[in-house]
Amino acid sequence: MNPVLEIIVILLFAAFLVGSVLRVLAMLERKKEGETIERARVVFFFTCCLMLVCLIPLGVFDLLSSAVVASDVAVVIANFVGYALTYELTEIAVEEESVSEDFGGIG
Repeated sequence: MNPVLEIIVILLFAAFLVGSVLRVLAMLERKKEGETIERARVVFFFTCCLMLVCLIPLGVFDLLSSAVVASDVAVVIANFVGYALTYELTEIAVEEESVSEDFGGIG
Protein backbone atom coordinates (compact mmCIF):
# COMPACT_ATOMS: atom_id res chain seq x y z
CA MET A 1 0.00 0.00 0.00
CA ASN A 2 1.13 3.48 -0.82
CA PRO A 3 2.08 5.25 2.44
CA VAL A 4 0.86 8.61 1.13
CA LEU A 5 -2.60 7.20 0.41
CA GLU A 6 -2.66 5.58 3.82
CA ILE A 7 -1.90 8.92 5.50
CA ILE A 8 -4.60 10.64 3.43
CA VAL A 9 -7.20 8.03 4.41
CA ILE A 10 -6.21 8.23 8.07
CA LEU A 11 -6.41 12.04 8.01
CA LEU A 12 -9.84 11.78 6.40
CA PHE A 13 -11.07 9.48 9.15
CA ALA A 14 -9.45 11.76 11.76
CA ALA A 15 -11.49 14.65 10.34
CA PHE A 16 -14.63 12.50 10.54
CA LEU A 17 -13.75 11.66 14.15
CA VAL A 18 -13.37 15.32 15.10
CA GLY A 19 -16.66 16.11 13.35
CA SER A 20 -18.41 13.28 15.16
CA VAL A 21 -17.13 14.38 18.56
CA LEU A 22 -18.23 17.96 17.87
CA ARG A 23 -21.63 16.70 16.74
CA VAL A 24 -21.97 14.65 19.95
CA LEU A 25 -21.13 17.71 22.05
CA ALA A 26 -23.65 19.85 20.15
CA MET A 27 -26.30 17.17 20.57
CA LEU A 28 -25.66 17.02 24.31
CA GLU A 29 -26.14 20.79 24.54
CA ARG A 30 -29.43 20.57 22.63
CA LYS A 31 -30.50 17.66 24.83
CA LYS A 32 -29.70 19.68 27.95
CA GLU A 33 -31.82 22.57 26.63
CA GLY A 34 -34.73 20.21 26.08
CA GLU A 35 -34.82 20.37 22.28
CA THR A 36 -35.73 17.37 20.16
CA ILE A 37 -32.83 15.16 19.15
CA GLU A 38 -34.51 12.57 16.93
CA ARG A 39 -32.66 13.91 13.88
CA ALA A 40 -29.34 13.49 15.68
CA ARG A 41 -30.26 9.89 16.46
CA VAL A 42 -30.80 9.16 12.76
CA VAL A 43 -27.60 10.97 11.74
CA PHE A 44 -25.48 9.08 14.26
CA PHE A 45 -26.92 5.74 13.18
CA PHE A 46 -26.50 6.54 9.48
CA THR A 47 -22.92 7.75 9.91
CA CYS A 48 -22.03 4.69 11.97
CA CYS A 49 -23.33 2.37 9.24
CA LEU A 50 -21.71 4.43 6.48
CA MET A 51 -18.30 4.25 8.14
CA LEU A 52 -18.57 0.46 8.32
CA VAL A 53 -19.54 0.31 4.64
CA CYS A 54 -16.49 2.46 3.81
CA LEU A 55 -14.29 -0.49 4.72
CA ILE A 56 -15.53 -2.45 1.68
CA PRO A 57 -14.12 -0.19 -1.08
CA LEU A 58 -10.96 0.35 0.93
CA GLY A 59 -10.50 -3.41 1.04
CA VAL A 60 -11.30 -3.80 -2.66
CA PHE A 61 -8.66 -1.23 -3.61
CA ASP A 62 -6.13 -2.73 -1.18
CA LEU A 63 -6.02 0.34 1.04
CA LEU A 64 -6.76 -1.42 4.32
CA SER A 65 -4.13 -1.50 6.99
CA SER A 66 -4.44 -1.83 10.73
CA ALA A 67 -4.09 1.95 11.15
CA VAL A 68 -6.85 2.62 8.60
CA VAL A 69 -9.18 0.09 10.21
CA ALA A 70 -8.44 1.51 13.68
CA SER A 71 -9.20 5.05 12.55
CA ASP A 72 -12.43 3.92 10.90
CA VAL A 73 -13.50 1.96 13.98
CA ALA A 74 -12.77 5.04 16.15
CA VAL A 75 -15.28 7.01 14.05
CA VAL A 76 -17.80 4.17 14.33
CA ILE A 77 -17.41 4.07 18.11
CA ALA A 78 -17.79 7.86 18.41
CA ASN A 79 -21.00 7.75 16.38
CA PHE A 80 -22.33 4.77 18.33
CA VAL A 81 -21.67 6.62 21.58
CA GLY A 82 -23.51 9.62 20.17
CA TYR A 83 -26.39 7.37 19.14
CA ALA A 84 -26.53 5.80 22.60
CA LEU A 85 -26.48 9.22 24.29
CA THR A 86 -29.59 10.29 22.39
CA TYR A 87 -31.59 7.95 24.62
CA GLU A 88 -32.36 8.58 28.26
CA LEU A 89 -32.46 5.85 30.87
CA THR A 90 -35.94 6.90 31.97
CA GLU A 91 -37.13 6.68 28.36
CA ILE A 92 -36.00 3.05 28.17
CA ALA A 93 -37.60 2.21 31.54
CA VAL A 94 -40.95 3.66 30.43
CA GLU A 95 -40.84 1.60 27.22
CA GLU A 96 -40.10 -1.59 29.16
CA GLU A 97 -42.95 -0.84 31.57
CA SER A 98 -45.42 -0.28 28.72
CA VAL A 99 -44.36 -3.55 27.06
CA SER A 100 -44.83 -5.33 30.37
CA GLU A 101 -48.35 -3.93 30.67
CA ASP A 102 -49.18 -4.92 27.09
CA PHE A 103 -48.36 -8.55 27.79
CA GLY A 104 -50.21 -8.78 31.10
CA GLY A 105 -47.21 -8.21 33.34
CA ILE A 106 -44.94 -10.66 31.52
CA GLY A 107 -41.71 -9.12 30.31
